[in-house]
Amino acid sequence: MTETTEKSKVPDFRGIQREFQNKYGDLKKRLWSGEDLREVSNELIENISEPGMPLRADLISASTFAIKKFDGEMRQDQRTPLVLHSLFLPFILKTFGEKRPEAFLVATLHDTIEDTATTLGELKALRFSSTNADIPRLIEFITQDKTVSDALPEGSAISARVKKFMEGLVGAPASIIDVELADRTHDFLDLEYMKLLAPDIAQSRFVNKKERNRNIVSLITKDRNDLNENLLKFFWFLYENAAY
Repeated sequence: MTETTEKSKVPDFRGIQREFQNKYGDLKKRLWSGEDLREVSNELIENISEPGMPLRADLISASTFAIKKFDGEMRQDQRTPLVLHSLFLPFILKTFGEKRPEAFLVATLHDTIEDTATTLGELKALRFSSTNADIPRLIEFITQDKTVSDALPEGSAISARVKKFMEGLVGAPASIIDVELADRTHDFLDLEYMKLLAPDIAQSRFVNKKERNRNIVSLITKDRNDLNENLLKFFWFLYENAAY
């Protein structure tokens, strides 16, 4: 009889993929039917932290801030709040065993500077009691500089903006790389919007997305042994099996 340790078990990545897609799809449908975004957000937070714990209060504060700053902006389907992506990332991290408060908080707020009118000063004004980490500084690691061109050079899936972003992430704290892995992972879990595009445009975007994500993850995880191993393996599983 062979003993199998918890560490040596191979995760059921197909099952995890199905769980995430079903959960995210259910949340979208509930929002489409008129459920309040804050109720959906609080349900996700309940999966992260116990009632009465500092992290629970911090996540409610961070999610409330993010929801306010995104101000009803919708994804390409014009029905799904853009901020739902950010609210879902902590759920992905938790599923893969994340415990660091700063990772959950950065995940919730990671797109606020890049995709809204949020300033660094506003983030610095937020107060969290579950961690002493400098959350605004950590968010800067995973914020792309929109003053740099995002145009794709001929024959490349990497723009000057993404290249600068990738290089800035090299050597970043492990918690930040893991948040970025969760972000890139969700990229491959939420591809339904591609069906709304013309077939040739959808295929071009899909190919570019795969190439861009492959390049980013390959570079920022190179020679790192302090990252969430199963989350990284899950990313590569989705990369190999991505479809829309």
